[in-house]
Amino acid sequence: MVIKDIDNGRDLRKAYDELNFLCRVYEGLSGLYEYDELATMRNLITRQKAAIREYNHRPTPEYPLCIRCDSDSCMLLDKLPDSIGTEAEARAHFVRNFYIPRPCYAYDCTGQAFTTRYKVFQRRGAWYVYHFMARDV
Repeated sequence: MVIKDIDNGRDLRKAYDELNFLCRVYEGLSGLYEYDELATMRNLITRQKAAIREYNHRPTPEYPLCIRCDSDSCMLLDKLPDSIGTEAEARAHFVRNFYIPRPCYAYDCTGQAFTTRYKVFQRRGAWYVYHFMARDV
C-alpha cells in the first residue's frame, strides 16, 4: 500500500492520497486502541511522508531536458544563465547560442536538425526556453 519509490507526478498524487487515507484511519483508531498498539500505523505514515519528502527534495535535473522526442522532431527544455535579467536578453542569448537555422538546399534533404520555434519564459526568477527542433528529411 505504501509507495516507496515515487518517480513522477502520478505516483506523487497516489502517495498523497494514501497518506491522507492512512491519517484518517489512524485518527479513527486512536480512540479505540492504546498509543503503543498503533505503532505500526504511525510507522507507515512516517515512511509515506519520508517518501514524499524525498521526491519533493530531489536534486534539480541537468539541463537540457528532452520533453518530447520522436523520429524527426523533439522539444527540449533548457535553463538560461542566471545573469539574464529580461526577456529580451533571454531571447538574444538563445538566438546567439542555441538557435539552429533551417538549411536551404534546393535538391535534397540534408538530415540536419534545425529550430522550428522557441518559447522563452521565466519561472521562479530564472529564465528557461522551450526549444522545438525538427530534422530536414
